Amino acid sequence: MTTKARPFSASELAHEAKREAATSVGRRSWAAIAANCCLLLVGAGGGALLAWWALSFHHSNQQLWMVPVGLVLLGTPIIAWLSVFVSGVGRSLELLWAEPTAPPPPDLDAER
Repeated sequence: MTTKARPFSASELAHEAKREAATSVGRRSWAAIAANCCLLLVGAGGGALLAWWALSFHHSNQQLWMVPVGLVLLGTPIIAWLSVFVSGVGRSLELLWAEPTAPPPPDLDAER
């Protein structure tokens, strides 16, 4: 028993391409949301660690390891967000400031 494969029509191929594009965009947006949530949690954890140290241990200068760890946890997401933002802005500004390229002039010498 052999089944004959029917050829795909252009509309079926276009529909399939749109479905795959929508799926990949959806996956990318979920990945971005997950990454932002993780960065937010890490930053909040760093801020909470610094607040805990300031309220509980600052007056006696104990548990000093909490300060650099809290600063690293608080500062890393901020630097990551800024670098992503600046890289995106830089690309869009390059496109905005780029001079449009004119097409080459037509060849006016008819003998060539």
